[in-house]
Amino acid sequence: MQVKTGFGRLTKVLRGMAFALLLTCLSPVSGLAAEEEIWNIELRQGDTLSGIAKRYLKNPNDWMKLQEFNNVRLDRAMPVGTRINVPAAWMRLADIDAKIIAVHGKVRIERGGTDVPATPGAAVKTGDRISAAEASSITLRFADGSTSSLHANTNARLESSRGVPATDLIAQRLRLDAGRIESAITPRKNSSSRFEVETPVAVIGVRGTKFRTTVDDNSRGEVLEGRVDARGSGSTTPVTIAAGFATIIPANGIPSQPMALLPPPDLSGMLPSYEFNRPAIRFPPLRQAEQYRAMVARDAAFNNLVTEIVSKQPRLQLPPVADGAYFLRVRGIDTNRLEGRDAQIPFSIKAGTPPPPLPLQPADGSPIPGDSVMLYWVPVRDVTSYRFEVDDVETFFRVLHSAQRTPSFRFQISGLRPGRHYWRLASNRPDGERGPWGPTLQFEIGGATPAAQTDLPQAK
Repeated sequence: MQVKTGFGRLTKVLRGMAFALLLTCLSPVSGLAAEEEIWNIELRQGDTLSGIAKRYLKNPNDWMKLQEFNNVRLDRAMPVGTRINVPAAWMRLADIDAKIIAVHGKVRIERGGTDVPATPGAAVKTGDRISAAEASSITLRFADGSTSSLHANTNARLESSRGVPATDLIAQRLRLDAGRIESAITPRKNSSSRFEVETPVAVIGVRGTKFRTTVDDNSRGEVLEGRVDARGSGSTTPVTIAAGFATIIPANGIPSQPMALLPPPDLSGMLPSYEFNRPAIRFPPLRQAEQYRAMVARDAAFNNLVTEIVSKQPRLQLPPVADGAYFLRVRGIDTNRLEGRDAQIPFSIKAGTPPPPLPLQPADGSPIPGDSVMLYWVPVRDVTSYRFEVDDVETFFRVLHSAQRTPSFRFQISGLRPGRHYWRLASNRPDGERGPWGPTLQFEIGGATPAAQTDLPQAK
């Protein structure tokens, strides 16, 4: 007899002594097929076979069949934690769809040879194949609240998602053929429930954790919370991976021993708000990091991914991002292509209307004779007032000269000391709120010749 134990996992019955030992544990009921899928249900405090039959079986009176199948004499004498083997054919199993909660870019759902729309709220069913193109992603939510995000260039299939309705017994399996999946699994109250990601050479199973699975020329599993068991096709012994560690499973199907993940990058120097829609992020380099992955999302759980980049340097030039509130997640990637622990921080973009005016003079880096400079810019349509700042440090820490609401598009400043100065411009909204600052420009005051006074408004 061949027995498929756990969830969707085929256990080959060994010959000789191993076969005899198995028969002492599983006493099959006559009439079972040569290959039968078996679910393992772990006894909890107060459980009995009759209670299990009532909760999970099609026929609540089949508790005696359970007793015979498991070779049990006194079920009330069985200790908590004992696993009861239950043929799937006896159970009230039903398929339980996953739901799409976010889509970004180009994502394809194939069902029975036909494409179905990949839109938020739509169902993903057992057997559906999911493909996320370049710069694309999709996030699925399962019935127990667990989520899986499939990232760019990922090809996967919902191999199975089912359980016993109105109970906490549920099991899901995703097949990952290429790409990357990041999963946040709800802790299982029922230890018999499972979530598994299958790759061409391994099965990674969890009962409540955050982990990543990647498939390219190798399979990799990275654990952020909880722990996972990685069962390779070339090994009979699973490798347990704790939080902060990972395993690599090459083509031979033998998982490596746990390897430590890189620590999270330090994002403490990041600004809380940016006034450019392509903010540049800098942070201290991580030792042993060859690359860095950065992701921007609209939510802290990163279900609604906006953009994602990989950089070889600890300097990230994000793609254009619309105004709004976001979260940034950054991690290092080591020489084994294992991705480390995440650093995450909220930030906002304020780069919308009205645009800053176009500066005309002084030109960036130009020398200015004397101690007076004329600031001049191109007016912006439908803008009635502007503001500028001038300082001798690029951070505008002190702001030596400024105007908050000048209606003019030119302004003269006198009495400047020799040396380098910086200036920037912004337009005011009708309510007086400032729009985004334009680029920071510089000029050099090179002499002390007094400048002629004009009737232009003086700096405040």
